[in-house]
Amino acid sequence: MRRILSNGTRTRLIGTTLLSAGAFGWAGLVLPWRPATPLALLALALALLHAMTTLSAIWWPEGLRRVWRALAWCSLLAAAIFSVALTVTGLDLVATYGALGAGLAALLAVIGLLLLIGTLPIGIWGLRMTGRSHGRP
Repeated sequence: MRRILSNGTRTRLIGTTLLSAGAFGWAGLVLPWRPATPLALLALALALLHAMTTLSAIWWPEGLRRVWRALAWCSLLAAAIFSVALTVTGLDLVATYGALGAGLAALLAVIGLLLLIGTLPIGIWGLRMTGRSHGRP
């Protein structure tokens, strides 16, 4: 695990996951969906995983690889779920409301890009850094 944390990687990981935990926590609680909807629960779960990764990087470096890898896989899964949910919703809006629905679908596409920016990089980075070439037994 020491190899993963070299050259400021630990500091970048702490900063990234701390910021992401706040962003996904905010999204899960504030965005215009009810708190118990599946997408809100997914955002809150991602916030919790990011926070756990931050805490692990600070206080439990021996377990960081497992926590970071779990976050990476969950981030990639969340990216797929967000993409499918927003695509289906966008298509439904266009079918139901025509031109107005197309404008709303475009807005959903922008939201989708923001969600992908928050999930794909951490997923790819996490899998790359915790893979076999970086000291995985």
